[in-house]
Amino acid sequence: KIDKKAFVDSQDVSLQEAEEFYNTNPFLFLSQEKRDFSYIVLSFEKYKSKVVIPENFIEEAYADYLGNIDQQTQNRISHHMIEKSNYDDASAARSKIEEDYEKINSGQISFEEMVSTSSEDLASRDELGDLGLSSGDAFPIEFEDAIKKMSVSDISEIIELEDTFHILKLTEVLQAEIKPRSEVEEELLNELIDAEALALMQDDFLELESLVLEGVTLYELKDIVESNLEITGLQTIEDIKINNFSNIAASELFDKEIIPDKIEIFESEDSYAFIMLTDSVQPAVQPYNDVTELAIEEAR
Repeated sequence: KIDKKAFVDSQDVSLQEAEEFYNTNPFLFLSQEKRDFSYIVLSFEKYKSKVVIPENFIEEAYADYLGNIDQQTQNRISHHMIEKSNYDDASAARSKIEEDYEKINSGQISFEEMVSTSSEDLASRDELGDLGLSSGDAFPIEFEDAIKKMSVSDISEIIELEDTFHILKLTEVLQAEIKPRSEVEEELLNELIDAEALALMQDDFLELESLVLEGVTLYELKDIVESNLEITGLQTIEDIKINNFSNIAASELFDKEIIPDKIEIFESEDSYAFIMLTDSVQPAVQPYNDVTELAIEEAR
């Protein structure tokens, strides 16, 4: 085996040979294309600073938080079910559920024993009828209405649905923790700022997007949203960068479909960029004096 680098480095190449190689293979000494872009970025972070906090917002938001705390309570229920289709008619099915209800109410059998031996909901019977948790909207409205009148371990009246009869048991109530105002104040403020900043940014984006279609210039757009117009300067594909907007690849900016003086719109999760190609320098053979070292290396 031969070490290629050492072998290449050992080749003696004169300046004249390097220049001859340069003249024979000019395509090896092309410069990279350079492009210059002007752009504005609508950034979610910048719009946060534009949000105005309404007077008495914290007081009102905390009052709403307390008012909604009940909606965060979760109830777990189990059920004993009779399927109407398993009987001659709905009346026979009702007679069966009424008989079961009397046995449970009189203490002849526990709710759990009744479920495990007689419930016709095979999917929940092995779990003693457990249907899981609801904060008020997971179960049929007939169930949710019955739950509101129950305490833990209570048994409901018989509930009739279109195809079934049910007896419910409330097995668990998970109360939401009520946090003091001092603990939720920052959270409430951040929620407001995030929501308002996003709305402001979306409004500006939609306005600018429509104006771009009408042919408004990038300079006019920046004045409308009071944004800075930024310039990349002539950069190669390796060096190009759009500040405050990471959701764009350099290859997209150097795409052949990008044409001068046409505003391109790019979107990310939290920002928008309006970018225009303003200048470009196409690849060209570099002067020999600028690439002498490269010519020597290539000739070697």
